[in-house]
Amino acid sequence: MVVLAARRHSGSGVLLWTLPKGHLDPGETPAEAARREVREETGIDAEVERPLGDVTYWYVRRDAPGRPRRVLKQVRFFVMRHRGGRFGDRDDEMDAVRWFSLERAEACAARENERRLLRRARCLLEGDPGRTDRRSRRGLAG
Repeated sequence: MVVLAARRHSGSGVLLWTLPKGHLDPGETPAEAARREVREETGIDAEVERPLGDVTYWYVRRDAPGRPRRVLKQVRFFVMRHRGGRFGDRDDEMDAVRWFSLERAEACAARENERRLLRRARCLLEGDPGRTDRRSRRGLAG
């Protein structure tokens, strides 16, 4: 299982499902940032098990005077294991949070780079000899 978070598209109102992700706080490692961002965006407490991969992309943010500014973002994603928490304990940054099977998450993820990561995760987890519970709540985050 994987947890995805969604924001509503400003024009259509459609939920755009993504893997939890964010930024590094000063002095924070990528794994620490992933745990914090998952907790903030989903309410879930998770433990990092292994790196999954990196995604690099550009997005546009407005600066203080309101001019558009291109920003390069690199996110490191991890396979994580659910250890506790509940969706009701999340902040209000995301409009929805939900558990998905890996196959369903791959179909619902809004961005191709995240669908590729979900396919990679499915291959890693299906080949995991220590995984005995097929419904184990694992997640991915960056």
